[in-house]
Amino acid sequence: MSQDIRVENPRQVSLLGFYGVTPDVDIAIREFNQPIERLAFYFYTQGTGDGRGHHLSLELYEPEGNRFLGPIVTAPEGIAPPAPAVITVAVVFTSQNLVFRLPGRYRILLRADDSDEGSFDSSFTVRQGPPALFQ
Repeated sequence: MSQDIRVENPRQVSLLGFYGVTPDVDIAIREFNQPIERLAFYFYTQGTGDGRGHHLSLELYEPEGNRFLGPIVTAPEGIAPPAPAVITVAVVFTSQNLVFRLPGRYRILLRADDSDEGSFDSSFTVRQGPPALFQ
């Protein structure tokens, strides 16, 4: 997770304002119920393709379990490689003016084709930071 991501070329990105890799991400914010200018979620994996196109969806859940973002849906561009090609998938979801209402653990759910099979389920922590952190 990071504040933003910049694509340098088709195979390189820069993570700007890097928070960490889930679930070991702790985000300190100035105050709750105020928009966070930008937050980016970067997912990277490798595997064997099945020759079909797929879409991915991202959802975020509050500590209470209520969904507060998503599903945000995306699909890779171009034609899927023939099976059993080794593939690399790198996907970025960004949000602007996201508002966190509560401190605690927020759940991230990334699914392919709306299926829970093989989904990525992780979390990150949001807390209020000390005022000195924002000076």
